[in-house]
Amino acid sequence: MPISTHQAIYLGTYADADTDELTFPVENTGVYLNSFGSSGDPLHDHVVDIDFDDWDSTGEVATDNTATLDTISHSAGGFPVITTVDSLAVVSLTVTYTNGDTANFTNAVMFQDSNGNLFLTNSNFAGTDITSGSSAYIESVTVTTVDTNYTGLFHTNLQAFPCFASGTRIATPNGPLPVEEVKVGDRVTTASGTERQVIWRASRHLVFSDGDLSQKPIEIKPGAMGRGFPQNRLVLSPQHGVMLPATTQSPAALVAAKHLTPLPGFRQMRGARSVTYHSILCDQHDILLAEGLPVESFFPGRYALSLLPLGQRLAVGAAIRDLAYDPATTCQRPALSRLSRKEAWSRVQIRRASRRFYPSTDPAVNYILARRA
Repeated sequence: MPISTHQAIYLGTYADADTDELTFPVENTGVYLNSFGSSGDPLHDHVVDIDFDDWDSTGEVATDNTATLDTISHSAGGFPVITTVDSLAVVSLTVTYTNGDTANFTNAVMFQDSNGNLFLTNSNFAGTDITSGSSAYIESVTVTTVDTNYTGLFHTNLQAFPCFASGTRIATPNGPLPVEEVKVGDRVTTASGTERQVIWRASRHLVFSDGDLSQKPIEIKPGAMGRGFPQNRLVLSPQHGVMLPATTQSPAALVAAKHLTPLPGFRQMRGARSVTYHSILCDQHDILLAEGLPVESFFPGRYALSLLPLGQRLAVGAAIRDLAYDPATTCQRPALSRLSRKEAWSRVQIRRASRRFYPSTDPAVNYILARRA
């Protein structure tokens, strides 16, 4: 009974879309044909972890139409539940990102559990990656078409939405510190040489089933992006944003670590059986130095904070409320835009021959040059 943990966007609780359990097609398509999220309540605030218990070890996300014993567990409604997947649907949709850009996707996958909770997954079963637009931060989606007779979603198709693996050294004013030793209240050093305070941190341990690549870590070898970048082996989650410096034509931006795996020095750790990921939330979303490489801090969402233990939730909530009085300085504003795979590769090709992504061996200089571009 392997258990896989995947992420999905929680869209809310709706009427039953699959009213006839004796057939596979979804009868009430209006549940899926809808718009979800807004600028005031962006979807990136509603990313949740879901544990899929693959009881029969088929690797497939089974619906209750098949009399499966597979279950899922989550806390999307504010409290933990164990339930089943009631229906799956392949949809076409328009995604609006927090920077105002939009992108159209086909072959995205949504599902509803038996309690009526509706979710949008980042499924790559047909090459779809809804985080590959101009910003990985999704504000809203509008579903335009629905294929109501879909049952073939596998755990290997589910991608993560962004963490540091245990042992990663984070730059601090007192020198590099293993990420697992970074505590709330500590100060970390940014790529610009300034300091940010850690207002929340968390960790989670994942055990991977065979063939499940969606959240397996990305290894970056020393010097993969230039001398000292990184200084030592670095392991990140697939969606963790790595800073690409500015060019004469383009400003600095973030790219998901997984998009860099075709380059020398980058690889997905396909043989990994487990990993412990750590997230660090600072008083402002910023570019930190992990083993000397400029990468992003954790970008928070209100819903994710609501799942924390009460004491941590109150502390983080108070910190965010204090910051919110200054809209220009808040941990809920992205430090840099995020590139799609295609955009990242168009920029990577410029630097690939020299393999020198950064113009200086001083991270602060790179950051200043990025800001001036």
